[in-house]
Order: sequence, then C-alpha cells, then structure tokens
Amino acid sequence: QYLVEKAGNYPPRFTDRRERSQAENDTKQMVAAIDQLVVQPNASFELLLRAVQLNQVARNLDIGAQSAVKAGVYMRRAITLNPENAAANYWYGTMLTEGGGFKEGIPYLNNAAKGGYKKAYLGLAQAYLHIDQRPNALSALESYSIAVPEQQAATSHLIEEVRAGKTTVWMP
Repeated sequence: QYLVEKAGNYPPRFTDRRERSQAENDTKQMVAAIDQLVVQPNASFELLLRAVQLNQVARNLDIGAQSAVKAGVYMRRAITLNPENAAANYWYGTMLTEGGGFKEGIPYLNNAAKGGYKKAYLGLAQAYLHIDQRPNALSALESYSIAVPEQQAATSHLIEEVRAGKTTVWMP
C-alpha cells in the first residue's frame, strides 16, 4: 500500500533519495514475485489487481521496461473477471489516461467514482482538463470535495486554480 500511495500515480512523490531508492528495490522484488504468480490462467482477481498496481508503480519509477505492457495485460484479465469493481475501473482508467487515452479512461474513472472509489474524481478532473472540458473537471473536483471532506481546503484551492486557468490537477 505504501508503494501505491507514493508511486501509484505519476509523478511519484518521495521525501528524499533514500526513500525512493528503497521503494525501487522493494518494487523490483515484489514485481518479480507477483509476475510469477499471475501468469497462471487461474490467477485470482485480487492477485491480478495487485500485480497491476505494482507494475504501475514500477512504470512510474522507470524501473520496469515492460511494466506498462504487463499492467495492461493483467488489467484486461481483471476487468474481465470483475467488470464492475470500482478499484479495477479506477486503475484501468488511470492507466489509460496516464498513457494519453483521456477520453478512453473517463468511462472507467466514472464507474470507479460511482462505485465509491473517491480518488477517481481527481483522475476525472485531470482527464477532463486534458480534453478541454473545464466545467466537467470542476464538477469532478466539487464531487471530490464532498466525498472527501478532510481534503476540502486543498480541493477548494485546486478548484480556484482550475477556474483561473490551471490545466493540471495534483493533490499535495
């Protein structure tokens, strides 16, 4: 979970080089182990989703040349097993949008948000900004502010920045 929080989205956020170095080492070890398990045709949804997350982290840390491809393969298998799962929809939508498929990722992020995956609203805001749909981005941020009241001050600041013309959304 720690790795996903620090490097599940791009760019990764670490406090210092030592922390990042440790994360890179941990990620390499975990990806090597989980990749051996998920190649089995009967790999569980939960295992596939964890493999997606770890390979996304590896991609964001620039330590796995094939990580994005593997994450995509695992994600398609996971979505097939559980197409309504909010976490799977979030990760698939995030993969698509971070790869430049903003329009393609929006339906998955919407499914994730509807399923209660609150962080999906931030992904939606980012995707909408990239396709020049500022009103939809603001709506997604307002929904995030309601869904995550403890982030209301930071979200309000982002909303004001987006209204002023900012084109990216990153939570501190």
